[in-house]
Amino acid sequence: MKSGYLIKLDTSTQTSWKKRWVVLTRSTISYFESYDIKLKKTRGSLPIYHDSCAKPTSNANPAIKHCFVCSTLLQDLHLSARSDETRDAWLAAINSVAARTPALPRSLLTRRAGMLQGGNKQKFFVLHNSMLTYHSSPQHVKTIQGSISLRGATFKADENSLSLVIATGKKEE
Repeated sequence: MKSGYLIKLDTSTQTSWKKRWVVLTRSTISYFESYDIKLKKTRGSLPIYHDSCAKPTSNANPAIKHCFVCSTLLQDLHLSARSDETRDAWLAAINSVAARTPALPRSLLTRRAGMLQGGNKQKFFVLHNSMLTYHSSPQHVKTIQGSISLRGATFKADENSLSLVIATGKKEE
């Protein structure tokens, strides 16, 4: 869809900016240390969801201009382009991908926990391809409290409820 060099804010320090080769596909935005095929090791990747968006933003460092943020369900990616035109092209491309991506199923559900963990707890769950992530609330989806693989999961339904049973090797969740 789109690729090129952008400057990315280091997510661990939140102060340093690094030049990265960025690639936008139909479902993800990934960044690499270099365009060079020999060095093409993914430094990071973010899935783009229906409710993801990209918008211009400012930066405290006056040397870093043409900034924008790509906000996804799980994380924000802060980037800087070489010009307003380049930034606007990236904004349009990212927002176009998000608009074509179906919404992820999500809901408040009760997660069964053992008595030592405090019994049943209501969590906000988001379904990803073969995984559920759970969060404290819909307002805190960028903070993942845990994830559950759906490989080998079975569903049990009766007229009053639907249960998802996942064997984790030790116990059922």
